[in-house]
Amino acid sequence: MKKLPLLLFMLLIVLNLVACDNNVGNDIIGNSKSDVKLETIPKSLKKKLSENVVIDAEIDTPKKLPKTAGIIPAKIKSLENKEKIKDILLGEEPIIINDKQTNKDREGKSIQEEYFRTESKKTLIWYGKLLTFSTPLSHDISDAFNPQTDDKNYNSKDLSFENRDQAIHNTKKFLKTLGVEVSENVRLNALDYKTMKEKQIKNYNEMIKGAEGKEKDKINPIRNWTQDDECYFMRFKQELNGICVSSGNGLGDAANKTETNGPIIDVYYGKQGYQSVFVGNIYEPTGNATQNGTPIDLNKALDIVKNKYDEVIMKRPITITDIEFSYVPQLKSANEENYILTPAWLFNLAEYSDDIKDSIDKRLIINALTGEQME
Repeated sequence: MKKLPLLLFMLLIVLNLVACDNNVGNDIIGNSKSDVKLETIPKSLKKKLSENVVIDAEIDTPKKLPKTAGIIPAKIKSLENKEKIKDILLGEEPIIINDKQTNKDREGKSIQEEYFRTESKKTLIWYGKLLTFSTPLSHDISDAFNPQTDDKNYNSKDLSFENRDQAIHNTKKFLKTLGVEVSENVRLNALDYKTMKEKQIKNYNEMIKGAEGKEKDKINPIRNWTQDDECYFMRFKQELNGICVSSGNGLGDAANKTETNGPIIDVYYGKQGYQSVFVGNIYEPTGNATQNGTPIDLNKALDIVKNKYDEVIMKRPITITDIEFSYVPQLKSANEENYILTPAWLFNLAEYSDDIKDSIDKRLIINALTGEQME
């Protein structure tokens, strides 16, 4: 149990979250400085911005940008209603393990971690500001579905046990019990048992080929999948004042120990109930917004990106692959639970090369109040 907080922390760093969706139109008019004038913000955009900058991006923003926004002081929120959540996830099953351990947060304050395990091997870890839950089925699902790479292998159709809208409604209600408010939009994958069976068999065969000796015995056997195993994977975004909080990780300055991560809200919900839940890094305002102003629009933000890269000689153009408007969490100082949430435009950039080793992925964040680069 002593290694558990470190493992959870590593999980937070590794996971990479997907931003909020929107449902606005695609009207595009020319003749701005960047040759892209957006009357409404589209869901996606393909455009050559200049010789050095190309757009081929999904766009994730609120339906309407706020007229005013400011920088919000915040802290990591403590999750709510532990006993209710325990009842929902563990039910009336006998708990065979119930461990408690006291750890320290960034400021040195004590946090109690609780670990629960039932006879059917359901596992719940309540860490005050972080919750993880898993079942034996979830381990087989992880052999068949990877949220980072399998988005296109599983569509968003309705599953037989419950339609997707009802599943989203039920899960939002569950998250509200935790004290977590989420965006209206959600990424959803319908994990049907036939596709999971095919994917697990494929992955199993690949792992067996690469394994030697006793390593083969450690590989999970192929599950006898049935329709009862089907579930929805849902990835939510935390929302404050109608704006999502960026789920990006590695935000801030690692050298000054002020690096932090965005919220993580991943849920697997199926016919047999919740199979996996991971909720952490939920931000809670601690005061009123300051430095209020009108956020720059997407046209202005694109001009800033264009100007930045047009000033340098480049071997090949930069491609903007994702665009997001959200609050970006920053840690103000090391060893303190003292955060600020700044409205910003986030651009994921890729510099492609015929040699994959020379391809570069990076992130550019523009403060939406000042137009200045944040990192």
